[in-house]
Amino acid sequence: MQFKKVIFVLAISLLIAGICLYLLPTNRKYSTETEINADKVITYRTLIDTANWARWGVGHTNGNARKLVDIVTDNAGKEFHYTSLLDDKSTVEGSVAIIKSNKWNTKILWTEKIVFANRNILQKLRLLFKPSEFKTSFLESIDKFKDLIEHPDNYFGGLTFEKVSIPANKFVVLSDTVALENINAGIYALRNSIISAIPEVNIRDEDVYYSQHELIGDSAAYVRVGVIVKQEVIQVPPPFDLLDMDEYQAIVMQVNRKYSEITQDVAVMHQWLKKNNARPAFDFWVEHHLQDETANAGTPVTIIQEFYSVK
Repeated sequence: MQFKKVIFVLAISLLIAGICLYLLPTNRKYSTETEINADKVITYRTLIDTANWARWGVGHTNGNARKLVDIVTDNAGKEFHYTSLLDDKSTVEGSVAIIKSNKWNTKILWTEKIVFANRNILQKLRLLFKPSEFKTSFLESIDKFKDLIEHPDNYFGGLTFEKVSIPANKFVVLSDTVALENINAGIYALRNSIISAIPEVNIRDEDVYYSQHELIGDSAAYVRVGVIVKQEVIQVPPPFDLLDMDEYQAIVMQVNRKYSEITQDVAVMHQWLKKNNARPAFDFWVEHHLQDETANAGTPVTIIQEFYSVK
C-alpha cells in the first residue's frame, strides 16, 4: 500500500512537472568575454551592420533560424542590445558591452539569454539538460565574429571592398578652398568650370567627375576636382592642371552618407588595408555622377583608393 502511494505521488509530481514544462517558459543565459584585435569603432560598426550578421553565424541558434526584431544602441557606442525570434513565442535576447578598448584591441562582454516559451517539451528538456549544445552555437558565432574582424576578406567594419584595376587616364584638374559645409556645391562648381573651359570633343565623359579633399581646420577644405579627358590632350590653360595617371591597382568602396561625413569610413578603409598587408599609395578619389549633382544624403559615395602591397 505504501509503495502504491509513493508511485501515485511520483506520478502526480511528474505530471505537474510536465504540465509546468509544457506551459511555462524555459530559459538559459550564456556569457563570455573576448578580446578582439581591432578598435571599438570597427567592433561597433560590425555589430550595427545587421544586414551582414549572417557572415558570422548569429542568424541561427543550434540550427534554429532567427528573425531579428529589435535593436537598441547607445550613443557612445559602448553597448548593443538585440532581440531575435526563434519562432512565434521563443526568443534570444542578446547584449554586447565594450568593457575595455584602445587603438589596437577591444574587450567585449557578450551575453545571450535563450527563452523557449513554446510548448515543445523536447526542446525545453534539451535546453535544461543539454545546455552545452546551445552554448557551443553561441561561442561559435562569437569566434566567427572575431575572425571576421581580425582576418577580413572583402568585408570590414560595415563596408565592402572591391579590388579593381584602374586604367591609365588623363585628368584636367582645378583646385580651390571651399567651406566644409558647402563642399558638395563647391565640387560641383569646380566641375562646371572645367567643363566650360575644355572643348567637349576632348572630354571622355561629362557625366562623371572626381574629387579629392584635404581638411583645413574644422570649417574649410582644399578641394581638387578632375574630369577625364582623351589621351590626345597635351596641354590646358591656367589655372587648370593636366594630370597624367598610369594604370594602378585600387580598392573601391561605397558609403551611404554625405561627402563631408566620410572621415570615419576612410579610417576604416586604412585599417582594412593594413590587415591585408597593404598601404594607401596616394590620396583617394571620390567618384561623382552628374545626376547626383551635390551627392545628396542617401546617394552612395564611391571612394577609390590606390594601394601597394607591403609583403
